[in-house]
Amino acid sequence: MVSPSNCPESLTYFSDALNVFIHQTAHFSQICVAYSGGLDSTVLLHLLSQSPHLKGRLIAHHIHHDLQENASEWVKHCEAFCLSLNIPFKSTKLQWPSVKREGMESVARRLRYQALTKGCCLDTDALVTGHHQRDQAETVLLNLARGAGVSGLAAMPMIKELSTITGSVQHCRPLLPIPYSKLKAYAEHFHLIWVEDPSNTLTRYRRNAIRQEVLPALSAYWPEVDKTLARTAEHMSEASVLLNRMAEQAVAKMKGGAFYFDFEQLTHLDWLEQKNALRYWLLQSFALTLSTRHYQWIKEVLSQQAESRNSAFSYRLQQGELRFYNKRLYLLKNKSLPYLFKVDFNGICLEKYPHLALGFHQGILKGYPFSVVAEKTYYDWQIEASWLPRMSCMVVRNISKEDAINRKKLKSFFQKNKIPAWERPFWPVLSCDGVVVAVLGCFSCVKTSENLMVEERGGGRNIQPTVLLSVSQQECSRIMNGSNGI
Repeated sequence: MVSPSNCPESLTYFSDALNVFIHQTAHFSQICVAYSGGLDSTVLLHLLSQSPHLKGRLIAHHIHHDLQENASEWVKHCEAFCLSLNIPFKSTKLQWPSVKREGMESVARRLRYQALTKGCCLDTDALVTGHHQRDQAETVLLNLARGAGVSGLAAMPMIKELSTITGSVQHCRPLLPIPYSKLKAYAEHFHLIWVEDPSNTLTRYRRNAIRQEVLPALSAYWPEVDKTLARTAEHMSEASVLLNRMAEQAVAKMKGGAFYFDFEQLTHLDWLEQKNALRYWLLQSFALTLSTRHYQWIKEVLSQQAESRNSAFSYRLQQGELRFYNKRLYLLKNKSLPYLFKVDFNGICLEKYPHLALGFHQGILKGYPFSVVAEKTYYDWQIEASWLPRMSCMVVRNISKEDAINRKKLKSFFQKNKIPAWERPFWPVLSCDGVVVAVLGCFSCVKTSENLMVEERGGGRNIQPTVLLSVSQQECSRIMNGSNGI
């Protein structure tokens, strides 16, 4: 067991780090250690193997990059070391796509984490990497050179949720506060053997250049520059937390925030506060981070919208398209397609027709569940009560140019409710045997049948009761944008 009794005083860093890590991961059933065979991951694996609290939960996962001629020998070395520690070993060989657009370092990192998280579950699995204080200093300098903001200069957190297309996991870095020199001292004290990757000396890779050339030059003037830069990351992390809290409060007050960012609701904030709220909204809603030029474009669009009637502004991104409409910013990730869904309205009471609304609890539109929840209602379908017996024949589809509806009132409805131009051709309607029964939200778009006019007691004419079927904003969006088309 690593403790002051068998460690020199200079290595008490590690017993402290181990105790913190044991507490952080107490509820995880599996702890996956990213084990490359290098110094940092070797020290990490050895350190964790010393704790009886982690016994039976550790697994070492080696990523075979297949970029060095000795890569296969490294796999054998790692397997043998794990055998000596009685820790299960796993190796994954990467399949490389083209790296022209992203670059070798970026692609390697993405593929590595996809392999490490594959099959992992956020509630049961923790991924542990051997990042240390010098790695943190390198990351700060890299992000500083890129012109990063507060979150970039916060660099790597000790613990965070990591999600890729293959899995989600809690990512822990227990060695992050520990200087690189202490890792070497630990390895020498316990007579550990590790492999050296010759590519680590190639300064054509930016991180290597910082490690081999920039940090040594800075250390000549500031001997503890690694520690100082790591402290800067801590300060920026605290600032990032405060900025996120401010942004969260602003976004929480914004109606429709799940579907668009409404600058008109934030006119009481200045541009810096609006930008901070937008940054947070994009990150939380779409895991998207914009660059300085993107924010400059958004600021210019807002200025132009204030001076002109033009509202058709768009910006193509790799992740989708940013579009403005009436000071609302949308991120469109998928192209809308025509759709048609069979209707299965369960829970409809056909015997009682309330005057304004029908108790409607669990309807399904081909896998689209929806319900009546007043505060979340987006729009309603208003249907003449006489149509209810024929609901099994109804379909939900996008509106068509051939539909016999009042186009003038439909246009007025779109304008009044700020429906974006790109949504209008795909607006949902209810149709029965080719006849439009209802247009979502626009009650006056469909003419009332003459045979529904009835005599009221005391004279006069009135229309028979109608039924409101409510659809939430989220479900309306899913109908229009989440379908596979027809």
